[in-house]
Amino acid sequence: LAVVLSMGCSSSTLGKSLNVGVFASAGADHISTQAAESRGGVEANPIMGSSDLQQAVMKIAGVSGVLAGAWLLDLKGRPVLANVLRAAVTGVWVAASAHNWRLQ
Repeated sequence: LAVVLSMGCSSSTLGKSLNVGVFASAGADHISTQAAESRGGVEANPIMGSSDLQQAVMKIAGVSGVLAGAWLLDLKGRPVLANVLRAAVTGVWVAASAHNWRLQ
């Protein structure tokens, strides 16, 4: 679902590029979380859970939700707001990833 949404949910090049950023930042956050946990860190977000599978499923659901929300904003004629959503979520996941790497 997330891949399908990322390819078709934006008519602009910027939106499609930001979709790639959403995927990349979510992946970086997931990988850095796993690395921090392998060194004794603990996931601070209780919704994410403690198992690797649960964390991966929650991250996929998060990416899908962001892309679906941006797609709906695009459909409603609000492409700027859709891009702000994509950029903001990307920024949050990049910051989380940077925080996780500092913990190592």
